[in-house]
Amino acid sequence: LAIGWIEVVAAALFMVPATVRVGAGLLLTVLAAATLIHGAMHQFRADLVIDMLVVVLLATIEGRRRVSV
Repeated sequence: LAIGWIEVVAAALFMVPATVRVGAGLLLTVLAAATLIHGAMHQFRADLVIDMLVVVLLATIEGRRRVSV
């Protein structure tokens, strides 16, 4: 439950342009933790994790590009 709330806060931070980097870092950390936890319980869905990681990384890169222009 705690990881879920951290993910909600991270997603909210990720949506605000001034805190995109902090939110992205938290989201990636939460996704890594969720991957480990679900993998240990044999409930791993690699396709979903990879999709989420790609979205967060691409959005972060795009956000940096737009801010620096």
